[in-house]
Amino acid sequence: MAVPVNGRWGKPGTMKIVHFIYDDIHNPWCGGGGALRAHEINSRLSSRHQVTAFTGAYPGAKKGFIDGVRYVRLGVGRGYALSRISYSIIATFLAVFIPHDVLVNDFSVFAPVGGSFMSRGTSVTIIHHVLRRQNLVKYPVWGIIPLFIEWLFVRFSERIITVSPGTKDILIRMHVRNRNVTVIPNGIDPSLFKVPYSSGHYVLYLGRFDFFMKGIDTLLDAFSTLAGEWKDCPRLVMAGRASVEDEKRALKMCSERGILEMVDIRPNVTNGEKKLLLQDAQYLLLPSRFEGWGIVAIEAAAAGKMTIGSSISGILNAVRKGETGFLVEAGDVRGFSLKMKMLAADNELRRKHEPICRDWAAKFSWETAVQQHEEYYQVLL
Repeated sequence: MAVPVNGRWGKPGTMKIVHFIYDDIHNPWCGGGGALRAHEINSRLSSRHQVTAFTGAYPGAKKGFIDGVRYVRLGVGRGYALSRISYSIIATFLAVFIPHDVLVNDFSVFAPVGGSFMSRGTSVTIIHHVLRRQNLVKYPVWGIIPLFIEWLFVRFSERIITVSPGTKDILIRMHVRNRNVTVIPNGIDPSLFKVPYSSGHYVLYLGRFDFFMKGIDTLLDAFSTLAGEWKDCPRLVMAGRASVEDEKRALKMCSERGILEMVDIRPNVTNGEKKLLLQDAQYLLLPSRFEGWGIVAIEAAAAGKMTIGSSISGILNAVRKGETGFLVEAGDVRGFSLKMKMLAADNELRRKHEPICRDWAAKFSWETAVQQHEEYYQVLL
């Protein structure tokens, strides 16, 4: 193996890793699973390697070293669209010339870094999920643009890391060059295993308030159906990253469906609050239209809670059907409402599956993911 460029510590074998990712765990517009993964892995790698993360700018973004990683914010942080566009332009040019041992391009179809194709060194693309025709569903007029960008990166990225076997299968079917795709799953916070089990008294949605991707319309339609048919229907708690506008939109959707009094909306909860929410929930709801890897389903399993989720790539690999949860076709309102009633009404079933859920979640750790990333990068040099 070639000896990498010396990092901050001047030690042989230290890699200089540059990671381009628009999102960040504190980005008020996103803060998704990809950002969490990048933070968890890079902060651990930084104890042995020189890691620089180039992210998009946003209000209040901090620069400099955070948890051992040097953060550089690219672009203009005034407005979501401008932030993405300016980041993509600057990052594309920077990726061509910046010195590195390994360049990591965390792909986003709405903030692509084209310079990774022309970088002067080893590069790898991380693809969490693919939207394909969902681009056209979400954006009927101009969705052809992200559809083409996605195809371009999938087709011509020399090396790809993805987070689930299901996404790998999709990428292979999309004719990845050389079919060089490696699966490295996400990990979870080990403290979730210490969350005491309770039968719960509400059903829980926990995730970003991305109304299209996360299927929040399906969630509220299914809950409205259940509440209208079952007098013992539990309350719904919706928690996760949300802007003021997102919160207002969610409240409006609840009001339109006549369920406002039965839904608690809790935006931007802390990790401690998330654990308490999982502890007191009966089960988790994950009605997404697309996912790379349903981290939250594994987190719920670590707390002993089952998940009712969409039968899509990413969730199929995170939820063991009939063991750690149940799967329903994406967008199937009736199917979701029936499963919600069945699981809410059966305390014994939920209690029986608690140890099964925890055993499944124990298979995933950030330490394992970090080791796999480090070994992958070293082999490339």
